Amino acid sequence: MKEYKMFIWVGILMIFVVVGLIWLAGQSKDVDTGNITRLDEKSIILFYGDGCPHCADVEKYIDENNIVQKVSFEKLEVWNNKQNAQIMKKAARICKLNETKIGVPFLFAQNKCYIGTPDVKEFFKQKALL
Repeated sequence: MKEYKMFIWVGILMIFVVVGLIWLAGQSKDVDTGNITRLDEKSIILFYGDGCPHCADVEKYIDENNIVQKVSFEKLEVWNNKQNAQIMKKAARICKLNETKIGVPFLFAQNKCYIGTPDVKEFFKQKALL
């Protein structure tokens, strides 16, 4: 009788595990980003990661130089947002960069890519005429 009860409990546990795995698999599907953000010659998109110290340097530069008043651009966080990360990968492909070797801060501006704090700051400096 004890073996029969143990078999039932193991079966119930297995059902919960299978249902949980199916639910998790459904949560991690990639999102089609085709119509969400445009990646063209007019786009200026700053990709950043929450907690990234280099991104914080760029953000500080943007704030100190009032860049948002001088340059129209979009900011997308990519470390916690898979959809934004996919957009960043598409931008890297446009620039013919290896999408697995790019990091943040990453700027896609007018069909060109700028990687790292110095390049991103220099782009904004030129664009804002500082």
